Order: sequence, then C-alpha cells, then structure tokens
Amino acid sequence: MEPKLNEFISFLKSKGANECFHKTSTFLHHLLGVHHILQAWKAPIEVCRLGLFHSIYGTSWVSLKICSDRKELQDLIGKEAEELVFDFCNLNRMKFTFEFVLGQLYNQSMIDEYTEFESKKMSKRRIAIFILLTLSDWLDQWVAWQDDLFQTEKRKDLAEFFIDCLEDKKGTENANAIWPGNHKPGLYLHVLSRLNQVLQKCNQSDLTCPILLSPISLEQENKARNLYCECRIQPFKAKIQEAIHYNPYPAELYNVLAQICLSENLFDEAFAASTKAFDLFQKWGTCWDKSISYESWLVHTKLLITHAQKKVWPKTAMGMINLGLS
Repeated sequence: MEPKLNEFISFLKSKGANECFHKTSTFLHHLLGVHHILQAWKAPIEVCRLGLFHSIYGTSWVSLKICSDRKELQDLIGKEAEELVFDFCNLNRMKFTFEFVLGQLYNQSMIDEYTEFESKKMSKRRIAIFILLTLSDWLDQWVAWQDDLFQTEKRKDLAEFFIDCLEDKKGTENANAIWPGNHKPGLYLHVLSRLNQVLQKCNQSDLTCPILLSPISLEQENKARNLYCECRIQPFKAKIQEAIHYNPYPAELYNVLAQICLSENLFDEAFAASTKAFDLFQKWGTCWDKSISYESWLVHTKLLITHAQKKVWPKTAMGMINLGLS
C-alpha cells in the first residue's frame, strides 16, 4: 500500500481534482482508480504514483491541467515518479498508442532495448511503463458512452477512430451522444488485448497486466457484451456460457453464471463460477460493468461464494432482498 496516500489525496483535493468532471466520475476518482489497478498488478511504487498523478500537468489526449509546478510535485512524490508523470504528460499519446505500439511494435517478434519514437530513443522499460499506464487508464474509465461518441459498433476496430484522428480524416462519430450513455460495458478490450501483447514482449517482470493475455476481436467482445446484457434481463445459463466463450476475461460474466447456477441448485458449478469471478475481480482491480461499483461487485461475489459453499439460496423475493443480512 502507498504510505503517503492520504497526503497525496489532500494535495489533489487542494488542486481541485475532486471538483473536475472526468468521463465517468471526478478526476480524483479516476486517478485513484488507476492507482488501485496498478497496485493490484503489483507495479513498482514509482509507477503506481505515476498512475495517481498521470495527467495532472495536462496531456495531448486531455486538456485538463491542475498543476504546473514540477518542484512541488517532485517534493511530494519523488524525482523518479515525477519524471514519469512529466514525460507521460508530454507524450503524444495517440501516436504512441496507435502508430508506435499497435502499428510499429505490434508485429515485431521482440522489442529492442531502445526504439526511436518521435526522433528520440525510448527504452523498452519506458515503453512498458507507458503501455501499463494506458491499460489501467482505459480499464478504469471506459463505458458505452465513449462507444456512442466514437461509433465503435459501426467499425471493425475501435483503433480506426484514433487512426482517422491522426490522419485528419472525418470518420464516423457522434459528438451528440448523451452522457452517461446506456450503462452497458464499453467495447475496448480488443484494443487493450493487443497492447498487452506488446507489453509481454517488453519482458519486464515487474510490469505485467494479468488479464487480456491473448488477443480478442471487437466482434467477439460485442457478442459477449450483448449476451451478458440479455442475461441481466432474462437469465439463461447457456447464453452466459456462450458469452464467456467469446470473452473469458470479465469477472461479471462468471458472477451472473454463479447466480443462475445457484437459482438452479447447481451449487458446485456456482462455487466454481463465483470463485473464478472473485479471482478475476482481484486481477482487474476494477470492474468491467461500471453500472455497479467495484466494491459492490466484490461484496456480492463473496456472498455468492458463501451461499454456494453452504448450498443454500433464497427462493423468495424477500429472501433475495435480505441476502446480505443472512
């Protein structure tokens, strides 16, 4: 755990981070979310601190800027962490992610110790740190509202939107998408799964993402999401199992499977699904379905595990209402 977390939070609040809107929450909530994910992945302390302060100087991606005094931040988080924050804030994130990493590096069998990016040599370790930060950053904040903005479902791949931006093309988009959207999980894991392929090639044992270890496609991701959303309304075991077949990474799919199994008195299957869900929630360090908080998903999944072990499950509406009290 971060020993100075309360001090860091006080600093961020003094800069107004708790009062700034940021996609699905406040800026402070987002920074804490990214930090929590990196801690769950056991990243080095300087990388976790990068996550907590990763865009406070403003970035090429987001114009939000709440701090400009580098010495002030160095004194707070240390020189190494502040240098990572400064370099990340001055990175052309769109070019780094979509031209450099997913374009140049993705098809390479190995990553050299140093690779040129925008006329400068970037170390393999620095590349890995910035990929890891990008993974945690997207995982914390992506919901279907962004998909509405970028019209993801009308594309073969979400990356197309950002490539169009880099090439100054007028692609399909919808600037009038109404926030907060339809509360479905976002369609972005296919992009992150490819980023993780490059991260693995960097061979940094202390910089790893324990999910999305193999690539998935937008088509697979969309099919799984649609099946999941159908099962939230009308639960059907075969349907949620099909969703898991298409996309085995989200913990919420196993949580729903466990609920269905419990309702059918399939307690052993429920235990296997709920323990899998809990393991994945811990690996993610956040939730995929952000219509419910991460903490609520964790507590609910623990309840499923307990009831599967006891081989009991409520059969009345009031029994379900009191599930957490029994």
